[in-house]
Amino acid sequence: TIMPQGKSWTRLSQVLAGLAGVIAIAMLTGAAVEEKNVVAYAGQVLMMAGPSQLHELEQEFAEKELLREVEKQVLKRFPQHSSNLLSSLIRRPAAKSMLAANCAMKDQYLVIESTFIALQANISKENSTLQERDEQLRLTAQDAKQKWLEAQAGYRTAEAKKEAAAEAASYAESQYQKFVSSVTSGEENLAKLKPKLDEEQTQLEAERPILEEVAQLIQTLTSASARQNPAGVLLEAKRKIARLVPPTGNAKLAVTVEKFKSILASSSSGTAASMLQVVQELQEQITTRIREIQEEVQGMKSELEQNRATMKEWEEKLVELYDARDDAKNDMDTRAVVRQQLGGAYEARDQAYEDYHSSFLDDSARLQRQHDAVQLIVRRVAESIAGCE
Repeated sequence: TIMPQGKSWTRLSQVLAGLAGVIAIAMLTGAAVEEKNVVAYAGQVLMMAGPSQLHELEQEFAEKELLREVEKQVLKRFPQHSSNLLSSLIRRPAAKSMLAANCAMKDQYLVIESTFIALQANISKENSTLQERDEQLRLTAQDAKQKWLEAQAGYRTAEAKKEAAAEAASYAESQYQKFVSSVTSGEENLAKLKPKLDEEQTQLEAERPILEEVAQLIQTLTSASARQNPAGVLLEAKRKIARLVPPTGNAKLAVTVEKFKSILASSSSGTAASMLQVVQELQEQITTRIREIQEEVQGMKSELEQNRATMKEWEEKLVELYDARDDAKNDMDTRAVVRQQLGGAYEARDQAYEDYHSSFLDDSARLQRQHDAVQLIVRRVAESIAGCE
């Protein structure tokens, strides 16, 4: 079998594909395609075609000089006898397609057949390559979309975590500031009040011995020696009571002291019991007030220490929550960058697929038509030589 040779085998395949399309159209419409009226015939076909057919036909008639190019680029690459046979197949009306071949030229028919069988295989391979590329681009775009969607979901989750961490840190900060204020206020109150309370307690402590001495003097009023000179005992008691100065602001104690002074001014030995009762009342009031001062100071100290401990706890929590907030924000920002990158990759891959797919549909349809046309030619040749031994 003689196969066409030369450096233009690729170009030959392309031209033969175009030739196959034209031959198929000629055979299917029953038109007699002649070299001198190819352009006119192509024009008539295009004029007669409807809008839906024009797009398909324009692939076959893109060049007005297609058959002339075939004559120049294809037929001359076959041996002369094969070229003549191919030309006769081209120009033969469809009605005579079943005429038997000249068996003496069977080899030339086989050249034509093998050439178009090879062309058919090339077309099938090219179409498969286009389909594989289209599917590859589709899967690549689909994979890029899935990765972008996962990144988008991851970003939204990180965003929610960041917001939650920020709220937790904000709450911890408010609690910390609350106890900072409490500690500051407690320290100020303690610094302001404790010296006054200490001074009051010191003053009250100093009055206790005086009241003890007054109580002893009053108790002596019942003795024989005191009964001989009760005025002297009362005078001494008055002098000691005069030394009592109730702390400023202690109105209750001041009233009791004045009450005792009044009793002393009008009392005699017969009223010793009532005077002693007043002295005991003063002693109880001083003791109670000292206890109140101590409790008040201790209360301020305890509250201050508790607030300091709580403030320290919130300070430690705040540091942890600040770190968690920063980590969450960094994670969100990182995911935002990844999401943006994957989004750009998906957009590019999806656009690449859409651009390729739009032309792929036309190219695949064109190749299928060429495949069918070549198959028709191969069958035509096989039918022609079917009777040859």
